[in-house]
Order: sequence, then structure tokens, then C-alpha cells
Amino acid sequence: MFVPLSGATMAVHWALVRKRAHYPTDVLAGGVLGIVVALAAWKLWPPRREADEDISSRDDRPLR
Repeated sequence: MFVPLSGATMAVHWALVRKRAHYPTDVLAGGVLGIVVALAAWKLWPPRREADEDISSRDDRPLR
């Protein structure tokens, strides 16, 4: 999923540079900032695994 999205994003940003709407350094800095934010979010809120969901969804308390 990452590779197709990154390719599309790069094409859009290159078009902005060609139209002189952004400088290449703006695009590069935005890309680096996006990667840093994505990695920080991944670290703070890691994706749940199916095994974790199965264990956490079980209720081990006895029935009354």
C-alpha cells in the first residue's frame, strides 16, 4: 500500500514544483515531516494484532 501511494504523492508534488507553486525544498521538507509524523503515530498507537483482539475480547469472569 505504501509504494503506490508514495508514487502518486511524488507525482502530485512534482507537478506543484513544475508549476512553481512550491519550491523543491518545500516538497522535501513536507515529505520528511509526513514520514516523521507517521512514524511517531505508529510508535504511540501501534496497530492492533488479531491475536491481541481475541485475547482482550474474552471475558474470563465466571457467570453468575
